[in-house]
Amino acid sequence: MIKKPLLLVFALSWAGAVQALPLKWTLNGVTFDDGGIATGSFVFDADANELVSWNVEVSGGNETDFPPFVYTRVAAPNQSVFDPEPILGTFMEISEDFQSSDPRFIVLHSDIPLTNDGGSVAFRDGIDFISEECRGICRDIVSGSFEAEPLPICNIQLNQDSFVNGETVVADVYRFANPGGTPLAVEIKIWIELPFFPLLTVTSAGDDGSLVFQPGDDLDLGPLPLFAVDAGLPRGRYEFSCRLRDPATSEILADDRNFFRLQ
Repeated sequence: MIKKPLLLVFALSWAGAVQALPLKWTLNGVTFDDGGIATGSFVFDADANELVSWNVEVSGGNETDFPPFVYTRVAAPNQSVFDPEPILGTFMEISEDFQSSDPRFIVLHSDIPLTNDGGSVAFRDGIDFISEECRGICRDIVSGSFEAEPLPICNIQLNQDSFVNGETVVADVYRFANPGGTPLAVEIKIWIELPFFPLLTVTSAGDDGSLVFQPGDDLDLGPLPLFAVDAGLPRGRYEFSCRLRDPATSEILADDRNFFRLQ
């Protein structure tokens, strides 16, 4: 049967989640050749190679040809991302609806590919322009960088994806880390779900902001035996998963779902 040494182990530790979630990248010091600037941020999913959301404001410089504009999913719903290559970086284009007369476009091109590890990445180039053909109404990005703080990690890896009587379910990797450079308050939930039974919460803590990952914290409790399989356990699909949220906003910071079967 499932026992609870797991609860005691975690009560003396802290935690996080492994699926790499999209990162929020902030534009830092981005200027155009006419003295204008670009500010704001976008959320980029490096695994899927796509923009999730964006809020990029351009202003200043030659505002006669380039009036201030905010690129959002509503005002500028079109986006495309070209496959990144190590020597080319990540190339992103955002624009107004093509049905608009003289739609506004912005191109953001990083020096190296953006990844879900975050960090600081320089611009290779970029452009703000009017109409699809540009028509000479263009201004180039001449400086700036993309900045993203890496998210916390909870990496749970089980020893198998199916088990029979006599075998032990083991978390070979049970790693929790804060690769970022600032302390991070988190709310953590770890749970196990059995067939035909309500979800069993293993750990739930930090909803009051009291659980803080310090910069560089990195803990791996694996290999950690979870439970031995015997005839008393129901057959079917199980889940052993974890999730991290920001306790102030409830934003999901990390989410790791792990499924396995008892045969």
